[in-house]
Amino acid sequence: MSSEPSNSTVNRNYTEAELSSLEGVFSLEQLSLLKVSGEDSAKFLQGQLTCDISQVNEHRCLFGACCTPKGRMVSLFRIFRIDGDYFLIMDSEIVEAFQQHLNKYIPFFKARITDVSANYSLTGLSHSITEITSEQDVEVDEHRRCQLASSQVSVIGYSPQRWIIVAAKILTKNEDPALNNFFENRAIHSTQQDWNYLNIMQKIPYLCKSSMEKFLPHEVGLPEIGGVSFKKGCYTGQEIIARMEFRGKLNKHPQILEPSSDHDLHNLTFPEPAETLQAIENNKISSAGNLINIQQNTASETLLLASLKDSWTEKGNFTLNAEIPTILKVRK
Repeated sequence: MSSEPSNSTVNRNYTEAELSSLEGVFSLEQLSLLKVSGEDSAKFLQGQLTCDISQVNEHRCLFGACCTPKGRMVSLFRIFRIDGDYFLIMDSEIVEAFQQHLNKYIPFFKARITDVSANYSLTGLSHSITEITSEQDVEVDEHRRCQLASSQVSVIGYSPQRWIIVAAKILTKNEDPALNNFFENRAIHSTQQDWNYLNIMQKIPYLCKSSMEKFLPHEVGLPEIGGVSFKKGCYTGQEIIARMEFRGKLNKHPQILEPSSDHDLHNLTFPEPAETLQAIENNKISSAGNLINIQQNTASETLLLASLKDSWTEKGNFTLNAEIPTILKVRK
């Protein structure tokens, strides 16, 4: 029996106000799942990732990143552990390049990396998960991982009031009846498009192919969501990242931006992630920061997440240099 919702049709389009309170089921087809296994897997990952692998256990998951020696991010993920193996949820677009990056270091360890995306379904949930966790009497929070009756199903805390169900693609009814009943009674409410929109609302950063090796973790707000440990010791890029935390002065921070104009945004060409946001002021063009992510929800509302210079944050808005100059407001 399938571990996925029985009806893959999106019910309707949701506004931001509706998404904020939606008890929804989200298709997450743009996410992939990597497994790192082997007796040296923890040691290997501890030397490569920004998060503290010793804090990732059978009941706790974390955000994290992998960086170059210069501290620039080559991956961004949610990591959890099952039976000694580590699993990383990340955008499918960066999986191949991330594996190539790790393959430069892994030959020195008894560990291996496997893309297991084809074996699992990833489904997003918002607000209500009591129907599938009540029998286990487990309180799930944003950093909690719990396992259902079947060893092949995990509920991964993702952010406040949101979770990801990671399930083997084929389960029998007897293996996890609670999950089966949950999905049989629900169609997918919405898509990854709305899930990504919620990410921006909660300032959860995004990394894609065009933004790999462009951002320091601080510039996208990774420390603020628990994705960087400053106590764990050495890892690739650690010296640069620690210096930024303890000695540097970061002059830009993640901010949510929203267009204030009423014209049709569909016809506008916004910058790609990591590209410069060019602001127009007194007929001069200057850099306001760099785009982290931009997303329209299914109701065509648009939000941007940007690594914005503090000077522009203080001003509260700026005019984006585009085909049709657009005022972007900083959401407070």
